[in-house]
Amino acid sequence: MSALSKAGGARFISILQPTPYSSAFDHPTHDIAYVHDLTDSGTFGLGAVAGSVQQALAMESAALRQKGVEAIDLSSGFCHKTEDVFVDFGHLNAAGHRILAVEIAEMVLNPAAASMLQANLGP
Repeated sequence: MSALSKAGGARFISILQPTPYSSAFDHPTHDIAYVHDLTDSGTFGLGAVAGSVQQALAMESAALRQKGVEAIDLSSGFCHKTEDVFVDFGHLNAAGHRILAVEIAEMVLNPAAASMLQANLGP
């Protein structure tokens, strides 16, 4: 997709979204326990593998960066959150979308910020 985008004159950014299993949380608000319980009750065993899956995706994001693709790993983007952001395993509430929207907007409007953000957030 990156090569096709570049060939068409468009900018391509791969962004890895945080999940309730992607990082430790300084302030594990109610949503973390709720989503962990919901995930395990809905799909037995998913919670046990979710963290390792996120780590594998983070490694692939890093591999894309090594290939020159603009790939941002926001896995730890919510590690300092102080409010609920997760609705379930893969969906965010308005607060979560707001937090990510600000970070993504900064990357789109200021490409140099993407490099700085990545240096602070992920591998």
